[in-house]
Amino acid sequence: MLSKKKRIKDILLKLGFSLEYPVKIKFSIDETRSNINRIFEALNELGKVVVFDETQYLRYSTIGLRPILAHCYDYMRGITLVFT
Repeated sequence: MLSKKKRIKDILLKLGFSLEYPVKIKFSIDETRSNINRIFEALNELGKVVVFDETQYLRYSTIGLRPILAHCYDYMRGITLVFT
């Protein structure tokens, strides 16, 4: 059985993300929305809490997070969203 750390690393590698220490995920800006959705799908499988600190700055986002977050809230029961 794989450890949680190994499972997360395997999922990120499967999604095509590079993983560094401290944890940084790098991907092209053109695929941002699709990648964020895939990250949420992977976290949903693991049953994780996703925390957005300084949430007020999301209003400046240019990638359209509202539809992604709405989908996450409506359909991904394995994720708990926390906004601070």
